[in-house]
Amino acid sequence: DSTSLALLAAEPAAHIYQTLLRAYEPASLSLDKGETAAVMCVISTLALSALMVLPCAGLIVWHVALIAHGRTAYEWQQARAGLREGLSQFDYGVLNNLALTLGVYPLLWLVPTRTGIEGNGIFFPEKHQAERQW
Repeated sequence: DSTSLALLAAEPAAHIYQTLLRAYEPASLSLDKGETAAVMCVISTLALSALMVLPCAGLIVWHVALIAHGRTAYEWQQARAGLREGLSQFDYGVLNNLALTLGVYPLLWLVPTRTGIEGNGIFFPEKHQAERQW
């Protein structure tokens, strides 16, 4: 019947659970044994965190460089492949690009607000259009 099938299916899971409980009983986590599970946990967490810092830092540097040149990742890829020449039509200089992207108030650049950002964030004037307006 279905009850005996459920018990047969639960038996291996219960056996694994009991084995894990015996392996990680509180006596095995005492600090008297040298390198404990807690120390290993801290070390492995720090190692994984350090491994994540490198790619994140690389992406931050790459995106700041894209902002500084007034390009998107797609435009950068096209320029790299030789399909796009010259400066970006949205390049207003490093400081102006930062202000157009992050807002005009540098103290608010790390705060998630829309204060000081011009436009709607989707459409931006090209450099030659903006120069005609000024």
